[in-house]
Amino acid sequence: MESDYDVFHGAVFVYADILGKTGISAYRRLAEADWAKVPALARGDEDPNRYGQRYRITSIMEALARASDDFDGLVAVKSRDLSSPDAFLRLAQLHQESGQPDQALDWAERGWRSFPGTRRDKRLRAFIADAY
Repeated sequence: MESDYDVFHGAVFVYADILGKTGISAYRRLAEADWAKVPALARGDEDPNRYGQRYRITSIMEALARASDDFDGLVAVKSRDLSSPDAFLRLAQLHQESGQPDQALDWAERGWRSFPGTRRDKRLRAFIADAY
C-alpha cells in the first residue's frame, strides 16, 4: 500500500472477483492497520502526507466502505479529516444524498461554525440556505 502509482486505487472493486471474500478480508485488515496510523485532522491542522499516503489510504478505506454498503463507515472515514470547510460540505452532501436531511444540515452548520471569518465557504452557506 506504499505505491506512488495508485495501483491500489479502486482495487476492492477492480479485483473483487479475483480476491473473493477471503482476499477482501485480508485487504481490509491490511488497510485498517494502515488507517489506524492516520491522525484525525481538525481546523488548522496540516498533514504533510495529505496528497500522498494519507490520500491513498483514505481512498482505500472509502472504497471498502462503499463496497460493503457501510454508510456509517464511510462517514467515519470522511470525518477523519475536518481541516477544511469542504470536508464538512462533502459530509453534508453525503447525508443529503442518502436521505438524511437533518444530519446533512447539522454537518453544514458545524462546518459554518468551525470556519468563521474569511475561511467560510459560500457553498456551505448556500447548502444551509437551501435546507431552510
